[in-house]
Amino acid sequence: AEGFIVKNNDLLFRDFIAVFNTSKSGILSSIFTSEELSSKKRPETAGAQFRKSINALMNTLMAKQPSYVRCVKPNEAKRPREWDNALVEHQVKYLGLMEVLRVARAGYAY
Repeated sequence: AEGFIVKNNDLLFRDFIAVFNTSKSGILSSIFTSEELSSKKRPETAGAQFRKSINALMNTLMAKQPSYVRCVKPNEAKRPREWDNALVEHQVKYLGLMEVLRVARAGYAY
């Protein structure tokens, strides 16, 4: 186990942080602080960042109470008291209204 920490230390990443930290560019020096340089913690992986982002999104979505309004056009001419069965069935099918009703009746609706 000797040399394990040295071998698994991301020196290139730390070198980048050191260069950016001493940069004359205000943006680069403000993004990369000297605290990150002293930290021995490995940088977050893309998978961990994605997982954190998805968890934040799910927490935001679960905190909301969505409601949807779906409009079905009864006819192409937009005339009152005219009903085109084929058009309405097509819209109901592609809006997924029957699946929404099945899920709601099964008790999974929020």
